[in-house]
Amino acid sequence: MAPGSRDRVARPVPEPGVWLTSADIRDLAAADARHLARHTRAAHRTWGVVVGLDVVWAGGRRVAVSPGVALTRSGELVVIGTETVLTAHQEASGPVSVVAYPECVGPRGRTVLRAAGDPGGPDDVPLAVFHPGDRVVEHGD
Repeated sequence: MAPGSRDRVARPVPEPGVWLTSADIRDLAAADARHLARHTRAAHRTWGVVVGLDVVWAGGRRVAVSPGVALTRSGELVVIGTETVLTAHQEASGPVSVVAYPECVGPRGRTVLRAAGDPGGPDDVPLAVFHPGDRVVEHGD
């Protein structure tokens, strides 16, 4: 592999008279997402919450995360389209992290609670820290 080609995105090139398979069409969409991520990482060098993704206490051991958009450290777009309610496990005595992460290639994402000390994934976007015992939400990362 040539130097710098690790990030190179293979893209099917449609030609007249040549049929594209469903895999080719999927690859086209994935290539667009990877190009956007590479641009975001290289040109803007930014990550975190773009809009929304507010975390509020929802009663008991639950928090609610509003819809919103975030960028991962690698430049991937994470879109949470609906409000999500998360419940901390009964065993969680200490603080838990509320994070968003990319679910697949493309803008889809999920939010989860991660126990303190859980390394999570490299593309997790921290949203808040929830203390279930005290019912306190600390915002920021």
